[in-house]
Amino acid sequence: MYTAQAFVEDVVRAIRSDPQDAQGKCLEYMQQAVGNPDLLQDYQEQLSNSWEFHMARTPECAIKVFKFKATEKPNYPHDHAGFWGDYIIFRGVMEMAFFEEENPGTEGWPGLRELTRFSMPFGATRKIRPDQIHAVWSNQDGTLAIAVYNGDLNSSRRRIYDLVNKVCIRDLSQWQTRETLGHSGGDLRQLKKEEIRGER
Repeated sequence: MYTAQAFVEDVVRAIRSDPQDAQGKCLEYMQQAVGNPDLLQDYQEQLSNSWEFHMARTPECAIKVFKFKATEKPNYPHDHAGFWGDYIIFRGVMEMAFFEEENPGTEGWPGLRELTRFSMPFGATRKIRPDQIHAVWSNQDGTLAIAVYNGDLNSSRRRIYDLVNKVCIRDLSQWQTRETLGHSGGDLRQLKKEEIRGER
């Protein structure tokens, strides 16, 4: 059985060897990993106490597990600040949507147009380009998704869009704070941030 330790070691090794071209190889490892129903057995405390945690985090890559609360609306659309991402569903069904800026490079709110949305059931995968604006959510409590990035996403500065208040910010990845605001109908402008507007 493909263990969590073997999965982490394989992904880290692949990205360290060739960070730009490892995306497809990492996706193969992820597909192999979700075939083990006990993959996250050693992470029960994290699953009980957190909505996300790292299976591995290095300057070169990150492997994260996301646990979703049921909601009908997407989280804040965002990009990955220069890093590609791989997603796979370990339990439940995750929703994903892609967007593009209506007026890229403009001062202030650039506008955001939804291009497509779709459901990802158990075992479904998706590759995300570094600049691809997307949002994820789930209609089911307890949905689990695993993501691999070729960099430390939580130390990156990326674009995050608030569709309700029509602001675009670039800030460090304070996802726990942002998710709390999102679920409570809060304003993205309440976050501590370094830039606000639609600037790159």
